[in-house]
Parts: sequence; structure tokens; C-alpha cells
Amino acid sequence: MDAKWFLFRTILIFYACTVMYLLLDVQWTKLSQKRKLWGTLFFTVFIILNTSAQLVLDYQIYEKFYLLLTQLPVFVLFLIISDYRGIKLFFVLLTTVFFSSPVMILLSVLRHFSAAYVWAFFLCNLALVFLIYRFFKKPFNYMLSYGDNKMFLLFSAIPLLYYIYSYACTKYQFVDSVISEQFFIRQIPCLIVLFSYVLLTAIFHVVSEKVELKNAQNLAIAQLNAATTQLEQLRITEQQSAIYRHDLRHHMNYLNICITENKLQEAAAYIQQIYHQLDSMKVERYSENEPINLILSSYAGKAKKKDVAIKIHVTATDFSRFHVTDLCSLLANALENAITAGSQSPNPDLRYINLRMYEKNNKLYLDLRNGYVTEPVFENGIPVSYRAGHGIGVKSMIHVVEQYEGIYRFGTEHREFFFQMFM
Repeated sequence: MDAKWFLFRTILIFYACTVMYLLLDVQWTKLSQKRKLWGTLFFTVFIILNTSAQLVLDYQIYEKFYLLLTQLPVFVLFLIISDYRGIKLFFVLLTTVFFSSPVMILLSVLRHFSAAYVWAFFLCNLALVFLIYRFFKKPFNYMLSYGDNKMFLLFSAIPLLYYIYSYACTKYQFVDSVISEQFFIRQIPCLIVLFSYVLLTAIFHVVSEKVELKNAQNLAIAQLNAATTQLEQLRITEQQSAIYRHDLRHHMNYLNICITENKLQEAAAYIQQIYHQLDSMKVERYSENEPINLILSSYAGKAKKKDVAIKIHVTATDFSRFHVTDLCSLLANALENAITAGSQSPNPDLRYINLRMYEKNNKLYLDLRNGYVTEPVFENGIPVSYRAGHGIGVKSMIHVVEQYEGIYRFGTEHREFFFQMFM
């Protein structure tokens, strides 16, 4: 194989791996040691075998097996180190192949118009990586995190058709490409697919903004309902307090008669009755933070109305570094899902919710557990729902945690669903 073509192919492999690394938003520092080890080992073996194939095989033979020698190993590599699987990972591979096409088109052009096309090709790769990182990575990562699998399944047809078209036109024989009018006309589909990606990310951004606005509206309604409920409780409590203040002399007079007539048991029973009535007047407070207390009170009331036992224990006090709307959104979505899951169980032992919020090492920790009857479906460690209008709450929760660079975990054990996070 020609030395320059070997260099081009090697640069292209590293370019493709870099693009996939960015698009999949791989966090190397957060990977387990096992995944780091297997990923490094596989990448090393892949580079050695691919380099050997390029040195031994004629470039035309190498290009015929390019799918098996390069694209499939890259897919397996990110299957090891990425959190994504299935259609989303396949979609990112097709996207990376598409973003490799402009590189090869540039190579064909540079070979005809520049003597120093090796360095020009390398610099073009760097420029494209920068452009992808600067303008495309963030919206693509967001779309990948919150997009539905059905959407990716449908949209994968566009880069897949482009892949078939590109292969049919070139058979990956870019070294033999001739610059002509037909050459540039054949690049029009590349521009169409590029604009399709731009439109997809733009449309998804608009849709996601509407979803977030809807969540904000639902949160505001929940806070308003919670405030209304607490105000009503306070009004009732105030009325009851006024009645007790008015009747206090009657209570004292009755107790005085009981004591005078040595009816101590009747006096003790009467005092105990008053204690129970006073306890029923107490307004439950879960947190000193008023907005959070409103949300917790509201959903505690909802749980009790649906006959779901709920225990809330909040020792955390410092919420100053968080937007209160984010915390309320997190709690509202988590408790809403827990109440729904618990209320569906016919078994009273599974109709419960336990919530703990505490501080440790200047981090806010949350541990929410609830019983369930329908086994949750997980995808990449995240509970998913394929019912229309469902699954938005979990995505909103994840968005809040990631916004503060926190860590979250969903799971089940012993017929108990749990959501844990710290940030």
C-alpha cells in the first residue's frame, strides 16, 4: 500500500474514533477500571491488526473489507466504553461514517489542487473535529440522551441510505476519484444529509424546550396546589385553635370538678383526649425550606389519598447552591412516579414510599424507595416507558442532576424500586 494512503487511513481512523467519542459524550474519568482496561486493550489490538492489514493488503482489497476491518471494530470499541446500546449506538456509527465522508471528499479535492495535501488533510481533520465539538456536540448529546428510540430508528434511514449511496458511487476507492462536474454533483446528497442533521437537532431543541416549559408549568401548578392545601390546613388549624381558646375555661372547669370530686381517671382520660385533638391540629413540616416543604406536603397528601404509606425524613438544610425550582422539579417527578407505582399494587406491603434527604461532604443526597407491582424496564440503567406521554419525568430528573454535575442511579432489589443521587 502507498505510504501516503496508509497515513490517510490512519488519520481517518483516529478522526472517526474522536468523532464517536464526542458524539457519545464518553466520560473517560467516570468509566470503571474494567471498562478502561478492556477498551484500551481492544483499541490497541484493533490498531495493530488494522495497521498490519494496511501494510500487507493492496489498498483495493483493503477497501473491499473496510467495513469489517475498520467500521465494525470501532462499533465494538464504543460498545465497550459507551453507555449506549442498540439503535442509538448504531445511529452514532452511521453519523460518524457520514462525517467521515467530507474528509474523504476533501482528500480527493486536495490531491488535485495542493502538493502539500498530506498536511492540508491533517489540518482539515482537526478543523472538522473542532467544528463538531463547537457547534454539534452539545445538541447531539442532548438529543441522544433524551430522544426516543423510535425516532432514532426512523432517522437512521437517512445516514444509512447515504452510506449505501456513497458505497455504490465510490466503493471506498477515493484514491481513484477524478475531479469533474459529476464529482461535485454527486456530493449534493452529502449536503442534503448535513442539513437533515441540522434540522433534526434544531427541531428536537424546540420540542425539548416545549417539554421543559410544560414541566415548569406542571411544577408551578403543583406548587400552587401545595400552597393552597397548606393554607387551607393553616386556616382550619387557626379556626380549631380559636375554638379551643374559647373553650379553654370550660375544659379547666371540668378538670377542676373531676379533681375536686377525686375522679382522677376521668380527668386523665379527658386530658388524653385533648392531647389527641391537639396532635391532629399539627401542620406536618418536612423541611425548613418553604418551597420544598410545600412540594413534600402536597405529594404526601396525594400518597395518603391513594392509600400509599409515605415516610419522609429530611435533615438537609443548605439548599442555597441550587435553584429551588430544580429541586422541586426533581422531587415532584420522583414522588409522582413513586406514588403511581405504589398505588398500582394490590399488596398493602408494597404500597409504600420512603424518602430521605441528607447532606454529606457538602453534597446533597437523596434516596427514594417504593414498592411496585409491574417490573420496570431499564435501558442503559434508566427506567423507560413506551406509553405515550410517559417517561418525561425521569428525563427531567436526570436533566436536573446532570445540570449540577451530580451522579444518579436507578435500580430494583427485593421488589423495591430505588432512585439515588447526589449533587
